[in-house]
Amino acid sequence: MREILRQPSLRGALLTVLCTSLLCVPLITFCPVLVRQTFGSSARSFSLAISAFGVGGLFGAAGCSPSTRGETGGT
Repeated sequence: MREILRQPSLRGALLTVLCTSLLCVPLITFCPVLVRQTFGSSARSFSLAISAFGVGGLFGAAGCSPSTRGETGGT
């Protein structure tokens, strides 16, 4: 563990996973309650809500990824 914490890239990756886990687990845990009480919906709406979280995550990851279009990589 000490070796992982010495490397900035690994430390940043672990910190990202820790923050994501701490912030997303309660949302996924209470999503069925939210869908049922707020929207008065069923399991289908719960599935759509979870799918929306996944799609949002994919778009967020795509937006954060570095773009390499137009770069030649040479001289």
